[in-house]
Amino acid sequence: MKLIDDFFEIKDIQEIDSCPIYTIGLNENHFIYKAHFPNNPITPGVCMLQMIEEILSLRMNRSIYLSQVNNIKFINVLLPEKDKEVKICFNKIDVGETSLSIKTSIIDDKQCFAKISTTYNYERL
Repeated sequence: MKLIDDFFEIKDIQEIDSCPIYTIGLNENHFIYKAHFPNNPITPGVCMLQMIEEILSLRMNRSIYLSQVNNIKFINVLLPEKDKEVKICFNKIDVGETSLSIKTSIIDDKQCFAKISTTYNYERL
């Protein structure tokens, strides 16, 4: 299931020291939040991973798929009612012939929500 333009939307893209930073807005009325959790919605970690994958896929203009999770640290709870906009910062991107290793953080101006290190595979063009 694609989350872009439904669960979240890209509001802005910046490039700082060749590191892309995507400002995204969360749709606090999305049905996922009604199940996770009723009357106390939080953003599921799997949705954070999916948002990163979809943004990377757009950036690379090709389909990619998660092949390895190296490390995930969920530091603070991402609340859609409170944290309406966050930044997905690609702190390190290593592009290989058929894989992509990244280090990502999800932050706002006050706190870090997650630090994620993953590897994605894709087919050569």
